[in-house]
Amino acid sequence: MDLKIYCQSDDSANFVIRNISGSVSNAQYDLSADTSGQPQSGVIALGVGQSTTINGAGYATMTVTYSTQQLSGVFLSVTGFCSTLPTSTPTSTPTNTPVSPPAFTVIGACSNINTDTATFVITNTGGNMASPYDYAITDAGGNTVDTGTFQLSANQSTTITFSGSSTTYTLSSPNDNSLTTVADMTTCTPPPPPVLTASGACTDNSGQATFVITNNGGNMTSSYTYNVTDASGNIVQTNTFQLSAGQSTTITYTGNSDSYTLTSPNDNSLNVVADMTTCVAPPPPPALTATGICTKKILLVSISPIPAVICQWLISTKLQMPMEIQYKAVLSN
Repeated sequence: MDLKIYCQSDDSANFVIRNISGSVSNAQYDLSADTSGQPQSGVIALGVGQSTTINGAGYATMTVTYSTQQLSGVFLSVTGFCSTLPTSTPTSTPTNTPVSPPAFTVIGACSNINTDTATFVITNTGGNMASPYDYAITDAGGNTVDTGTFQLSANQSTTITFSGSSTTYTLSSPNDNSLTTVADMTTCTPPPPPVLTASGACTDNSGQATFVITNNGGNMTSSYTYNVTDASGNIVQTNTFQLSAGQSTTITYTGNSDSYTLTSPNDNSLNVVADMTTCVAPPPPPALTATGICTKKILLVSISPIPAVICQWLISTKLQMPMEIQYKAVLSN
């Protein structure tokens, strides 16, 4: 931090506090006397390179304390030389120094690329505000979208932001008719549109088509419809998708068409075909064969009594057939 003093034409002193050291914490100031002779203190919140100016008595002492990553406590102090310290000797004709009223400047603009944020900066270029002021933000239709209060010491500023979709936002204050400004949101750099690419392929021998849609552009602000059609142009599947920047989604469909096409009525460039003939057909069922031979035959004949002619048949059959024949002859006298 840096602390400097500048004498003014009215014998007051401007104490300028600037952040030149990067990240600081617990920063605050203590002024022994403002222009009315009263002590003043407050918190300091400055980014790198930013500064704030506090007006005080020409003889006042300004003290600044803060911490850094390397130092737990830093102390800066300077005493004004713009006027002499008043003596306590009473005068017969005391004079009252008039207090300057607050005076404001305000600017409004669309800030931050690819956002819809209106930023207003109010600066008090006059004396300290004795009480808070109200403010209101209205959209292009005159609707109040935000309200609040602010109170600034001399030369202090405050920043007010609001995000929305209106083409303009206006900040005003019922306490000061001169405090009004418009932020033109049409000057904002628009966000990039979505840029969609898609791929399609046969990914399963069962006839499954897989499509992958990727958003290489900005966020999609609404859902898109997609259709999957077969080789005859019939819609076999339809649904919606919505992707943020860099996101992807996978869509699958299983059928028996030679091809499937994915399209979107919201984006004519989104058109891709999955060629299902590239899938390897599943192998046919194995061909089964069977063989068989007669390895044994048992003929059990039980005839009682057995005539002689049957015995001859049994014996002759055994000799002519390639099989085993058992027979049982029960002869009776």
